[in-house]
Amino acid sequence: MNAGTTLNVFPNEAIMEGSIRYFKSEVIDIFAARIESIAQNIAEAMMCKCEVKVERLYPPTVNHPSEVAHIKRLTEKWFGPEHLSEVDVPAMASEDFSFFI
Repeated sequence: MNAGTTLNVFPNEAIMEGSIRYFKSEVIDIFAARIESIAQNIAEAMMCKCEVKVERLYPPTVNHPSEVAHIKRLTEKWFGPEHLSEVDVPAMASEDFSFFI
C-alpha cells in the first residue's frame, strides 16, 4: 500500500495492490465483486472515490487425474515408491505454474 509520505497529512491518493490465489476459476469473479463492493462502500462512507481493477493474469493450478497418475508411475519406476508422497490438502503453487501443466 502506498498512501503519502508523511504521518500527519492526508494524501490525495492511496494505492493498494495484492494478489488473489484460488483453486476454482469461478471464485475469482466472486472475489472481484466483493472487493469492488467493499472498496466502493468504504469510499462512499468517507466521501471519496475509488477505482478497483482486478486483473485475471493466471488461471488456478489444477492437477488433472490422468497426468497425476502418469507422474506417479514414472516417479515410482525411476526413483522408487519411497520418494513419492501425496498430500490431500491443496497448495497454492506459483501463479504461472498453471501454464506448465
